[in-house]
Amino acid sequence: MESQRKKLEFYGGEWMSFIPFLVFLALIITTTFHFGSISDGALWVPAFMAIIVGFFFAKNKSDFANAVIDGMASKEAIIPVVCWLFAGVFSRILRTSGLASGIAGVAAGMGVSSTMFIVVSFIASACFCNCIRYWLWHNSSRHGRSLSGRCCSWC
Repeated sequence: MESQRKKLEFYGGEWMSFIPFLVFLALIITTTFHFGSISDGALWVPAFMAIIVGFFFAKNKSDFANAVIDGMASKEAIIPVVCWLFAGVFSRILRTSGLASGIAGVAAGMGVSSTMFIVVSFIASACFCNCIRYWLWHNSSRHGRSLSGRCCSWC
């Protein structure tokens, strides 16, 4: 038995469903070019405001809220978001640990070419990532939890 999806209805007709997108676009342009903010945090306010505007134009608020939640929970939408979050976390770890500046300092002192610098940075980041994974695996197994895997990618 197939479940049929309800069509969202908006006050003002179907074309009003574009209003949240236009609000998002206008606020992104405003925050980027007028206020000069290019941080990740500057994206949350326009996205939230677009959802709020869409909520007010929707005839059935409950169906609109469910559509927003279903859209955020879909695999196609969440995978890029999770990758973006993990990349941000990993870059913060590399910056805080000093590994990135250490590699840059050693490479500058040795006169390494730009291509070799990228190769060395990739290998060092992969080793660092595996060390973190091993540490997580070791600490979780000590407390009776399992991370379903090996201590590193080559084991």
